Amino acid sequence: MKSRSIILSLVFLFCVASFLSAADELILWNKFGSDTEIQNSEVGPDLTFYTGGTWPNVQGAISYVPGVFGDCATTTGSYSMYDRVHRIVLANYGNYINTEKGTIECWFKQVVDPLDYTHNHYRIFDGSFGLAKGDIAFCSSDFTTVPEFGNVPKLYFSLRFGEPTGINIRSIADGTYGVDISSYNNTWIHVAAVWDRNGIDGTGNTMRIYVNGSIAGISTNNGWGTTFTGSDVDICGGSDILSEKFYIDNLKMYNYAKTDFSDRFTEGTNTGPNITPSITIVEPDGANDDADASFTITWTDSDPDDNAQISLYYNTAPTNISGTLITSGINEDADGANGSYVWDTSAMPEGSYYIYAKIDDGNNPPVYGFSLSRTVTISHATPTPIPPEAPANLHATAGRDVVNLNWKKSTNVTIAYYKIYRNLTSDFDISDNNYIGQTDGPDKITYHDRNVEEDTIYYYKVTAVSADGIESKPSDEAWARPGTKQHNLLLQNNKINPKKGEKVRVKFTVEKASRVKIKIFNMKGTLVYEYPELQLPAGEYEKQWAGINDNLDVVSSGVYAVQLFIDDELVDTKKVIIVK
Repeated sequence: MKSRSIILSLVFLFCVASFLSAADELILWNKFGSDTEIQNSEVGPDLTFYTGGTWPNVQGAISYVPGVFGDCATTTGSYSMYDRVHRIVLANYGNYINTEKGTIECWFKQVVDPLDYTHNHYRIFDGSFGLAKGDIAFCSSDFTTVPEFGNVPKLYFSLRFGEPTGINIRSIADGTYGVDISSYNNTWIHVAAVWDRNGIDGTGNTMRIYVNGSIAGISTNNGWGTTFTGSDVDICGGSDILSEKFYIDNLKMYNYAKTDFSDRFTEGTNTGPNITPSITIVEPDGANDDADASFTITWTDSDPDDNAQISLYYNTAPTNISGTLITSGINEDADGANGSYVWDTSAMPEGSYYIYAKIDDGNNPPVYGFSLSRTVTISHATPTPIPPEAPANLHATAGRDVVNLNWKKSTNVTIAYYKIYRNLTSDFDISDNNYIGQTDGPDKITYHDRNVEEDTIYYYKVTAVSADGIESKPSDEAWARPGTKQHNLLLQNNKINPKKGEKVRVKFTVEKASRVKIKIFNMKGTLVYEYPELQLPAGEYEKQWAGINDNLDVVSSGVYAVQLFIDDELVDTKKVIIVK
């Protein structure tokens, strides 16, 4: 809602004495975010738009883009060489500007340096070729051919007020006129022009430029005049090709020499004393304050200036401020809502901890808020151990009096050893009754079972045991028949239901390198399935039959013969029963 300063009710005319008697005040504040905002200042006189005049003075165009506080203004459009472009105007500036002292501040961003007759002047507040005829000049301009300005573009501030020669500030960096801000190109900076004929803040400085709250340029000369030679001040104007080369946001003007710009991050006014902020811890609240991996700390805070920052700490004492930092740099919430922060407690030792917060506005002593008797109790649940993967690819081979096992290592967790189980029937469940031994460590993935009898089929399963003592599910089953007799053909699961996905495991022995064929016949002697001929070296092998014929159809229920041919000679036959 628009605020009006009482200065508007005073009749200044051109009387300097009336300025000297006025209280220190903000006399103009304009947000610069839209046509409406420009024509309706928050404080002080409304600004107007230039409607044109005699060339080289021309009417410019203004666009609005995101700035520091909402939108900001920038001059746009295409203009001819030597055009003096004007758009935003403070009319009758002599009614508001005090020739003895004052301050002009705003946020400013130049994309590139101004260049001679290309984009020469970036006029913040009048200046060369401005409507006020140089009474006051706060501009960024090209000085690449002016030795007094160091032959580089500069931000400069000059006062004339009726004198033919302006009084300029000098850079405190190198003593030349103006302040070099090229290093800030394409970056928002806060700039301020300050003057006081009798000395700023009791010093010998009569004029200053501030950049981001720090003094960047000064003058000790107070020889500017006391009269006004123009009627209007040109704001956000320029020369020649200047479209979107610079931006202005949140313009303010004071009738005194301001030296503290710590409020520059606040869009609005801050003319009263800096009020001490406050903060109160809300959570922990004495209920449901247990934590494992995280805990949400909440608080309420108040800082009328909205420029304070908050830090959070934990401690083992309720009101001691020598605790350990949790986080810092939290901006105080300007809208007064509760603040919150999620504290990562996953690595915190178990125990109870008090919480306290520090709020610091940089002007008053820090203020602390404590959780008092309320603590956060941290305890960490024991994670559920991850079981090992079941060993894969278990194989069993038989000798005369031994069965040799080998398998693939489990790798998803740290393994301590492997356990071996054996049974005389297939599809058995592992238990202490069929446990026969374990490996010496995690790297041994073989086992030799010597407690066997000839011509007996043994079935095996293996499990992995993790370093946490968690045993895996058993591996797939493997089997073998030790002994001296050569068994060319052995069948496992010789009674199957193909529709349930069951398969016959056909295991056979080749005593020397041979051509091998496996054929399956029904009881009428009809061939129903034949494996492709294999050329195999000596050894034990296994195939599976899913109860299908050569057309991949499931065969009928009944009895079938599995025959093994070695070098075209039938060497063994075994029966299989198919059920459905």
